[in-house]
Amino acid sequence: MASTSTALDTLRAQLSARHPQAIPGGQAQAFQGPARLSTGVTALDELLDGGLPLRAVTAWVGEHGVGWTSLLRSVVHHRLAEGGRVAIVDGSRSLEALDWVDLAQGDQLLFVRPDDAGQAPWAAEELAASGAFALVVLDRPETRGRGRASALEHRLRRAASEGNSALLVIGSVSGSLGAPLVLRGERATLTWTQGHRVLRMKRTRGGAPRQAEVVFDVQERLYACRLPMGPPVPDRRGAAPQPRSHPPRGADSGRG
Repeated sequence: MASTSTALDTLRAQLSARHPQAIPGGQAQAFQGPARLSTGVTALDELLDGGLPLRAVTAWVGEHGVGWTSLLRSVVHHRLAEGGRVAIVDGSRSLEALDWVDLAQGDQLLFVRPDDAGQAPWAAEELAASGAFALVVLDRPETRGRGRASALEHRLRRAASEGNSALLVIGSVSGSLGAPLVLRGERATLTWTQGHRVLRMKRTRGGAPRQAEVVFDVQERLYACRLPMGPPVPDRRGAAPQPRSHPPRGADSGRG
């Protein structure tokens, strides 16, 4: 397992090679352009007052199975189609890279899966501060202890500000990392229709509380690839007990 410093050095070298225009050392510059990134999902953009805010941290929270992966894929697809660059840090080591690489061309998309889940927030900080990516996604980061989480909140906010990036954290209700703008998805409201999903989302932090029915496309590849990927899962049920076999009566017992 590589140390955090070694892993970050490797990431910096890759950024320097792939994106020489990245901000050296995360040095702040004067930026021009829109203040928000459109997600391509109308109801979601309205809930976000126009899109994901640049130079800030936004959190999507909710229990597992709420539909974040499908929604995120839709947003990433839109950002790439607009010519932007996106970095995804797989903090939970549960995303499948092959579900994402087909969305991008060239160096538009960087998918990072750290050897150690604890390195994920550091990787997201480095990517956000680099200035090479308009959108940086940190999926389900591992946080331990209130003090560590508080320090991480400050570092991520500073990185997003320095790199003029929109930093999106996806996690549990307790894993928002103090983001100033938080949207919560309700799993009980998730419904399916042909080709898309409908999810009720609530803004719980960052302005007046409000909610919306968010409708987004579900692309077939995400589910076509989901089951075959990765090592096979062992059958935890075990084998059914088999009756003991006894030699038939009168058979040779083998004694001389």
